[in-house]
Amino acid sequence: MRRRWRPRLAEFSRIDHDTLETVITCAREKVAQDFNQQVINRQLASLLQTM
Repeated sequence: MRRRWRPRLAEFSRIDHDTLETVITCAREKVAQDFNQQVINRQLASLLQTM
């Protein structure tokens, strides 16, 4: 099973720092947006239940 991962690990090790930084930034933004959307949805559901 380890042999299957070696080529993929080699690919990841070739990713330069700038590319990795961009990917991490985009991932953080996506997580924040998803979290904020969940908060908005919960608040909206709560408001709708009180009507």
